[in-house]
Amino acid sequence: MNKLLERIKIFGPYLLLILIIVLPWITKRGYLFFVDLSWGPNIALPEWTSNWFYFWFIIKIFSFFIPADILQKIFIVIVFGVVLLGGYKIGESLTKAKNILFLSSAFALFNPFVYDRFMYGQFGVVLSYGFFLIFFAYLIRFYFEFQKKQVIFAGIFAGLSILFSIHFIFFIFLICLFLGVLILIKYGGSKENLSKIINYFFLFLLFILVINFNWLYGAFLGDESLKEFIATKITEKDLWAFRTRGYSYSEVLKNVFFMSGFWGSEQFRYIPLKDIKPIWGWSFYLLFLIIVLGLVVSFKDKEKLRLTIALIFVFIISFILAIGIALPITSKINHWLFDNFFFYKGLREPQKWVAVIVAVYLFFLVSGLIELFKNEIFNKNKKLMIFVLILITELIILQAPLLIKGGAGQIKALQYPKDWHEVENFIFKDSNCQKKILFLPWHLYMNFKWIGNIVVNPAQNFFRCSVIYGENMEFGEIYTQSLKPEQQDIEAWLNSFGNTDLLSKNSLNIGYIVLAKEADWEKYLWIENDPNLDILKETENLKVYKVK
Repeated sequence: MNKLLERIKIFGPYLLLILIIVLPWITKRGYLFFVDLSWGPNIALPEWTSNWFYFWFIIKIFSFFIPADILQKIFIVIVFGVVLLGGYKIGESLTKAKNILFLSSAFALFNPFVYDRFMYGQFGVVLSYGFFLIFFAYLIRFYFEFQKKQVIFAGIFAGLSILFSIHFIFFIFLICLFLGVLILIKYGGSKENLSKIINYFFLFLLFILVINFNWLYGAFLGDESLKEFIATKITEKDLWAFRTRGYSYSEVLKNVFFMSGFWGSEQFRYIPLKDIKPIWGWSFYLLFLIIVLGLVVSFKDKEKLRLTIALIFVFIISFILAIGIALPITSKINHWLFDNFFFYKGLREPQKWVAVIVAVYLFFLVSGLIELFKNEIFNKNKKLMIFVLILITELIILQAPLLIKGGAGQIKALQYPKDWHEVENFIFKDSNCQKKILFLPWHLYMNFKWIGNIVVNPAQNFFRCSVIYGENMEFGEIYTQSLKPEQQDIEAWLNSFGNTDLLSKNSLNIGYIVLAKEADWEKYLWIENDPNLDILKETENLKVYKVK
């Protein structure tokens, strides 16, 4: 009983941070629909060379025992838990004080970077960010302690960070570059230590390669679709569409400084933090005073001096790269990287560099909190200590207050309509999934009236039978970036109003067309005149056609 109470005392505050976000969801059955994330009762597995294959394979196995909507919520709770652990580990690399570790964890979770990616449904980015923080913490520990176990853990979490969002390879490279030089300077004076450093480096690299083997094999030895995508589909249009946001040059700088500037915040698909004036922003100014205190203290600490200088350079580089093409000066740098480093083209969202900025903030925030709580007044007055702890926690939460209560009620747990289930069962019984489903309207993102927002098409994770759906993102000047020939064949059929041999030849093995009464669905009613189709069923939300 005492052990249980002790564990509640330790983990309770962290659990509370998660609960104030997810509580409205876990008390109600149903799926959570985000712009970039739509789950359903039937999980579709990607190709084994996809970096998400392991994840969806595990989810698929668990879905046989646990309903998918519950699995989705468990996944989100785990994502937030990893982020909290990342903040905790960075704090733990500098102190054992429980109050500071809690504040470090809270800062890692409640910030604009996490809020924006969370509200857009980019949980892969948030998960990679959490693993990146843990990697960063273990590398800092290795700098101070020079132990093999720190390298092993750093390699594992660096590998996991890259697995869930490949772009984090650039952030990990930057950190390793600067801290690697420091480690060489500090420990590389003897042949024995130099040999250890070389062995540790290859051990670190081995963990990353093993964890990411499947997609690396696909990228370099497989079908080369990743290379083709980067070479042919990512262009100047991507740099413009996914640029860091701000209505002026000064606002772009301010947004990056505030860990904001995400391109998706201007699409009116969720409430941007900047809209909650005058609350948002001021809390970070107050927290920044503690960060500056930590910076000053770290400069005075001989043991941390070199590390501090290195992290300042990491911050400056990340800040410049996070701005991207939004400023004329930084635009030249980013264009040069875009033109001369092939895989850097894949990082079309420069605002992701803010993940590194948050990590640096965290390091100096912890240093500042250590110095702040050194004051004897806190040792003599516990009530004052508690008051200041609560005050700083509130300031941290005010950085992203709309995270609370399921995104301030913006995201709700919803069930798929009854007629979706009715149609799904009908097609499954009629075909036993020997034929594919073509799902229309032909959009990757669209507004479903029963969801009440624009989300990624959920059809592939709802129907048991294989689904062909539009992968055309239609964002900015970008219509589609899909490399699949089937997408081009269907678009040609749609654009010609059925005047191709798509259904008569039927090389795609399409057995059914499901037309959802959403978005611009009435523009697709011409298919009812196609001689290759028979209408089978019509419900409140769907129309079902069968290929003759």
